[in-house]
Amino acid sequence: MGLWKLGKSRGDRRARRRNTLGVGAGVGGGAGLQRLFSGQYTFEEGHYDSVIHHYRESLLSTLPPSPHPLLVPALRRIYSLFFSSLPPLPHPAAQETHPSLPPAGTLTHILHLAPMGAILPHVDNLEASGRVILGVSLGAERTLRLRRKFGDGEQGTDGEGWDVRLGSGSVYIQRDSIRYGYEHSILPFDDPSSIWDGEKLESGHRISIMIRDVPPKPNL
Repeated sequence: MGLWKLGKSRGDRRARRRNTLGVGAGVGGGAGLQRLFSGQYTFEEGHYDSVIHHYRESLLSTLPPSPHPLLVPALRRIYSLFFSSLPPLPHPAAQETHPSLPPAGTLTHILHLAPMGAILPHVDNLEASGRVILGVSLGAERTLRLRRKFGDGEQGTDGEGWDVRLGSGSVYIQRDSIRYGYEHSILPFDDPSSIWDGEKLESGHRISIMIRDVPPKPNL
């Protein structure tokens, strides 16, 4: 699904790009998925806010014409988990027996991170993103780093937070203090901190499905 959607959105608007071969760029985590990355991809070298590097992305507004039979039930399960994490009241779409996909009131992005790609520390835009962020990781393993963000006048210990190993098929949720009070980043696969169980993470392509609720409109 992710590669189909990203393929349809090729050739868009930003200036700085780099062509990267899919095959041979790494056979790491989710090795079976790595075989899906064939041919040549055009990656953006930098996001408009300079946070994401070596990536391509697309907003998911519809499913492929003939989706894999396992795709729809898998997505429904993911969205069910997302809705169960929304405070304080259930989202209207969560009450539907078979909501449309993607459900109304949600924003779903597909992000393809190149083997050399990375995401720098940031807090998601408060105006463009809602209260909950859910991420599904597919492909190469990466390290998610969460670090406390201190406001003016606040005191704390530098580096307060933790690292999380994101394996292929893993799901993480950011809400409440983790959503607003911590910067999150995806480390390069060869970062000195990307060592788990005594072994470095391997290079490879990574697809993430990012789901957010639409932020409420301000009262006029």
